[in-house]
Amino acid sequence: MSLSSLKHIDELLELDKKTIKTLKIKLMEKVKKTSTCWEWAGAVDADGRARTPMEIASCRTVARVIYVLFVGPVGKLHVLHTCDNPICVRASHLFLGTHTDNMQDKVRKGRRPHTKGTANPNSKLTESEVLKILKLHKQGYSNQEIANKFNISNAAIWFITKGKTWKHLQ
Repeated sequence: MSLSSLKHIDELLELDKKTIKTLKIKLMEKVKKTSTCWEWAGAVDADGRARTPMEIASCRTVARVIYVLFVGPVGKLHVLHTCDNPICVRASHLFLGTHTDNMQDKVRKGRRPHTKGTANPNSKLTESEVLKILKLHKQGYSNQEIANKFNISNAAIWFITKGKTWKHLQ
């Protein structure tokens, strides 16, 4: 069975022990151990993440492969770093989390600052417009009427009035 024919990265654990051991050795040959992190000395992608030199179950991130080989299955979860070093592959620095966990981890560590209101490049409204929307909603206007007035979707009005977006103005 070739590594590229695996359908999911967790299938690595179904390989024979000799193949797993060989794969571990091959990967660890490209690791430079520092006093804290074990840094990948092989290829990295444009985002600075460690990439495997081979296609393994359509997975190219070394951290994910290392996690499966040295810790266990990942399922559909993401592999995150406690050290916040994208080329670190030290198993004790890796942990599993959902996509939401990953996004929250980025914000906590300052790599993806939470942009509120007009600081968000996708914002179509100003803070004063959102305040007007909230006022109109309290006055009994329907979401559709408000959406038409501001040329945005009914759903956008719903998210604003339910406090899902623009929370800082509620």
